[in-house]
Amino acid sequence: MSNLLPNAIVPVVLACQNKEWKMAYHGESSCKKFDANWKAFFNDNNPKIGDACFFELIENSVEGLKFKVKILMNNFPIELLANALDLVRLPIVPSLSTWTRILT
Repeated sequence: MSNLLPNAIVPVVLACQNKEWKMAYHGESSCKKFDANWKAFFNDNNPKIGDACFFELIENSVEGLKFKVKILMNNFPIELLANALDLVRLPIVPSLSTWTRILT
């Protein structure tokens, strides 16, 4: 997915359950990530191991990015859980928990 995103620092909005969180996306280095404002999204949604988080890219322009985020509480497909744990070394966002992993 990161090959679809800009190789620059751009504003990003995460939209989830009628609420939005603003932060920056850092795409200029090999480790693509959101800035420290990501933590507010994480804390507000209080994910747990076993939750699934899906990021749908709905806006991608030089002005910024917007993702629609869907969180499935305690509903991460068990057959993917082992893969998610193995892939934690290559996160697209800070690896605060395995639920942040985007699987391809």
